[in-house]
Formats: sequence, C-alpha cells, structure tokens
Amino acid sequence: QGGLFGYAHLGDSLFDVKSGLALDVADGVVDFVEVLQASLLRTETWYNYLNLGFKIPPAAGSDWPYIALPGDVRSYVFHQGPFTSQDWFDGLREGNTFVTNGPMLTLSVNDQPMGSTLQVDKGSDLHIRASANLNPTLDLLSALELVVGGEVVKRVSSAEGTDALSLELVLEAEAGTWLAVRAYGFKRPPPFSAALEARFAN
Repeated sequence: QGGLFGYAHLGDSLFDVKSGLALDVADGVVDFVEVLQASLLRTETWYNYLNLGFKIPPAAGSDWPYIALPGDVRSYVFHQGPFTSQDWFDGLREGNTFVTNGPMLTLSVNDQPMGSTLQVDKGSDLHIRASANLNPTLDLLSALELVVGGEVVKRVSSAEGTDALSLELVLEAEAGTWLAVRAYGFKRPPPFSAALEARFAN
C-alpha cells in the first residue's frame, strides 16, 4: 500500500533487532533503520550493512511516551514541488533524507544531493560539499565530519562553537563506497530516568 518497513531501536539492540536485520536485509525488505533515538546516534551496525553494499536509509524516532518527547529527534526528507504523504515515503525509501537532534545537514557529491547513487569511472574526481547549521539557542556546532566507507576522511571543527560549519573535498574514485556527514555540538543528551537506565541494562 505504499508504506515502508524498517527496524527501530537499532542503536540499543532491543528486541533482538540485529538477528532480524540479518534475515530481512538480505531479502531486500528493509526500507530504513532507526539509528537516532534519545538524541544518541548509533551507526556501527548500520555502517556494516552499508559496507556490504546494502542501501538502507536512516531514520530517527522518539518512542514516546517511553523514551523521549515527540520531535526530540527527526527524520527530514528532501522534496520539491507539490507535496503528498506518499512523496515523503518515497523520498525516505530513496534515501533523500537525514536524521538529526538539531543540526540541519547538507551533502552533495558532483552536485548530486543526499540519497543519490552515482556511477563514475575509476580515477574520476568526486567533488564533495557538506554543511551543518544549528539554531544557536539550542547549542553551537563543535565539528563536522565527512565519513567515507565508515572512516572519517575530513573533519572541520570550532573550539569556541559556531552556528554553521562547512567543508569541501575532492576525492579520487577508487572503488564502490558510500558517504555520510556527521555534526557535533557541545551539549550532551539529557540522562534517562533511573528506571529506564535499569530497563536498558537488562
């Protein structure tokens, strides 16, 4: 019916999510994974699947009323023109999306936006641009990283903090890979309640 199927709680490995992913990703039925929850970004398992060649878009979820408030983390989907809810689902499925607990992010490769799949010749140049912007009433940005195949290849930082960071880089295409961008601030997420911490510990 045009909906999406994905896994929540990937970062906390609740409900045996890793075993389920091992079965369902290989069958091509996973449209997204929730990598941002309770303002904590957990990418290790997700990056492993990306390195295996599976294109799985990220998602964020609050799990209200059990973990956090609605909107504390969000999934943004890029769209142009008249909007329908199906456009949002389609954009998430294609990977035209990013997750955040505050910063607004951009990433382009050879002027193609997030979620794009590029076919390039080995040895050709990849012109990469990324940026992060953050409302300074929430926090200030401390760093912006470019991740290629799970490894940080460039980092720009601000010791005093700023509301905007950007980076540009030209890489030579060597083999199939994926790119991501991560932004950091200074504030830590609020602590969980003692009851919730005990629940996660068990």
